[in-house]
Amino acid sequence: MTNDLKQKIDSIILEIEKKILPASKEDIVKACDILAKLFSCELPAGQGLDVLVRALEEIPSPLFKMSCSEVTRTWKYLKFPPPATFLEAIQYDTNSGTRYLISLKEVSHRLS
Repeated sequence: MTNDLKQKIDSIILEIEKKILPASKEDIVKACDILAKLFSCELPAGQGLDVLVRALEEIPSPLFKMSCSEVTRTWKYLKFPPPATFLEAIQYDTNSGTRYLISLKEVSHRLS
């Protein structure tokens, strides 16, 4: 019974780890380019783009897609939205997800 539970928890851990992988730089730039065209504004260039990508890399890929959709629906300005807008769109909190994953890993370890 304990071994079955450990296997299930380990499976959940792997699934969560896959889902919290960040979007690739290419996907972020592509999505931002589409948003810039949609908002009829310029995509930040050079260091501005680098800072934008680094900030958005913090967001797990599935949540990044959700944030882009939400920003598309709610952004009202003819300028490119700052990274905080993407984070606010999904109310992203890195700490709670990380704590949950750590808790699962602790349970799995105790079942070993």
